[in-house]
Amino acid sequence: MDRINGAGTIDIGTGRRGFRDEDLVLGQEGTEVKALWLNMTQEEILYVVESTGMDPSPDDWSQLAKAIQSSRMNFAAAGGSATALTLALSPAPVSYASGLIIRFKAAADCAGATTINVDGLGAVPLTRQGGGALARFDYKAGDKIAAIYDAGSFQLLSPAMTQFLSSSPGTTTIFVRTDGNDNNDGSANTAAAAFATINAAASYALRRFNTGAQSTVIQLGNAGNYDGCTIGGIANLILRGDPAAPQNYVVGGSQINAIRLDYCPGFRVEGIKIRNGITTDITSNGLLVGVGSSGLLKNCELDPVVYHLGFAHIGILDGGSFRGGAPSNSCARHRSVLMSLWAEYFRGPRSPTPRRYRWDLASTKKHF
Repeated sequence: MDRINGAGTIDIGTGRRGFRDEDLVLGQEGTEVKALWLNMTQEEILYVVESTGMDPSPDDWSQLAKAIQSSRMNFAAAGGSATALTLALSPAPVSYASGLIIRFKAAADCAGATTINVDGLGAVPLTRQGGGALARFDYKAGDKIAAIYDAGSFQLLSPAMTQFLSSSPGTTTIFVRTDGNDNNDGSANTAAAAFATINAAASYALRRFNTGAQSTVIQLGNAGNYDGCTIGGIANLILRGDPAAPQNYVVGGSQINAIRLDYCPGFRVEGIKIRNGITTDITSNGLLVGVGSSGLLKNCELDPVVYHLGFAHIGILDGGSFRGGAPSNSCARHRSVLMSLWAEYFRGPRSPTPRRYRWDLASTKKHF
């Protein structure tokens, strides 16, 4: 678009061409208005109106305002990949200018640190409100996202999803399956929705929920072997397989400990066969109850593998506590770590009734 350029224009300041009135007394003609300028002005306005899907109407004199209000020209469906977004706006911006606002519909869940390239102007970081790289699940597929450009990046105009910790009344259940995928969200017991690893499910719970104000169930959705896990900071955690058939839900693999729990008060592990993660490492444990954790096993099996000096079915760190729940297979031996402590054997063929066991490291005495 250009300013009026017909005959009889005047300078209205700083070199800008403007209109002048006709003055018959002075013999002064008014500014010549050419068809080109009128058509240009008309189409510039109607381009904005029609870009929102409205049809021009002589009966509605607020269409331009409505079009601006809709922000339609700054919105598009995102393309590219989960971590390298592309956006095609119409019309395309000529540059990244501070204050440029974009809005887009996400095609996939946020997968972590992400860039966005608007109309080929170059990939720049897409960050959280207040700065900082995005984290997994900061937004979900189908979410409508708004961001503003400044200082070399687009920053979300509202806090990311995982910056809000929601508290569900009662219990939140997150599913894990051997045929799942850690890019899922654990919302259903299907391969298309469940996580593949317990660690991924726990990480999602910490980012998505107020895990100190509710119970969180990580449910193993199908029989099979699951890799070991290290979980921290989830109160009232329930890690569950099948209490009626724990032998079919085996946890233990590449981790030093099959299950390590830190700062997990009120935990319960049930319906799982716990197998030491790495049986060639003398620090390996089946269950390691870490600092700030307290809880129990219920209807579990402790895998009777061959243990060497230093191995344990159950290890308890200073500041952790543990007790047995419903009948479980007995563990062959138990060790304490860092301090003298109490733990319980389980009911089973080697221990028909629960009894306390203490190992004083200082004296190497065992007390029953």
